[in-house]
Amino acid sequence: MSNNGSSALADFARKASGADIKTSDVPLIDQIDGKKVVARPNGQPYITRLIGGMSDIDFLRKAVEHKMGVCLYGPPGTGKTAMCEAAFGEHLITTECDEGTSTEALVGGYIPTPGGSFEWRYGDLAEAMSEGKVWFGDDVTAADPRVLSRTYPAFDGRGKNGLGQLTVKEHKGEKIEGEEGFGAVIAYNPDLLGQELPSPLRSRFLIHVFVGTDHTTMRQAGVDSGLLSAAEHLKVLSGAGDGAEITGDAEIATWFPQAREMLAFERVSEVFSREVAVQNLLGVAPVESRAALGLKLEEFYGNGLPLGLLKATARLV
Repeated sequence: MSNNGSSALADFARKASGADIKTSDVPLIDQIDGKKVVARPNGQPYITRLIGGMSDIDFLRKAVEHKMGVCLYGPPGTGKTAMCEAAFGEHLITTECDEGTSTEALVGGYIPTPGGSFEWRYGDLAEAMSEGKVWFGDDVTAADPRVLSRTYPAFDGRGKNGLGQLTVKEHKGEKIEGEEGFGAVIAYNPDLLGQELPSPLRSRFLIHVFVGTDHTTMRQAGVDSGLLSAAEHLKVLSGAGDGAEITGDAEIATWFPQAREMLAFERVSEVFSREVAVQNLLGVAPVESRAALGLKLEEFYGNGLPLGLLKATARLV
């Protein structure tokens, strides 16, 4: 979430707890209606959810403590990254994966120096292993599977501590052992065509958790009830339950707003107007879902509001 998007959560935290909570100075742990509020490294508050009957951050920490890799999957904008940052804080080393993610970024490689020579630099995963930190592979399926294959030995219990091992053939065949505290979490969006989690990587992560948008938290964070109702309606149309793929006929909804879009809706409303927020959200939605979204939003915001798209037009003289 952006700094702007976190204001609603901070306001909710402040009202519910009676504490003077600021986005730049959030208590490490607080309690709001039985839920923990944890400060992410950037100071933004994170309201915990439940996994397996315990808070999500405690669940992740326990899995890592017991040498279990965790795979988080779900649509973008549902809080997978925020959850990891809240759980591990400065103990987390993150690789934001994309098609350009290289072996050097994960394992290490020689890089040029100002003097014209080269020096060795360890990659994110190797650094996390040697320092006993948690490695987070964000959007891991965006990386080339051939690059990811170099990471497999780090996740299958090899090494003296059962915490994985990497053989760095590029650096004199060095073997890096996972130190105590090392763990791994990966995240991906299962609905992206052409981006699948490789089976060898999937099998090495023992825990797989679907992360969707928590509408209860969004309601507590101040998201408008009309938008929440519209999101729930589109979710039903899309046939997407918890963990289900978002698929469907082009004539019905294939998409529904997630936490990121909901908080953005509130922020746009605050800065501009509710009318602009509604038009903007329709523009964010995929083309095939706009009609269904527009009809539902009309129930709550159609009182004289034009439910067209937000667009640039010629200035009237």
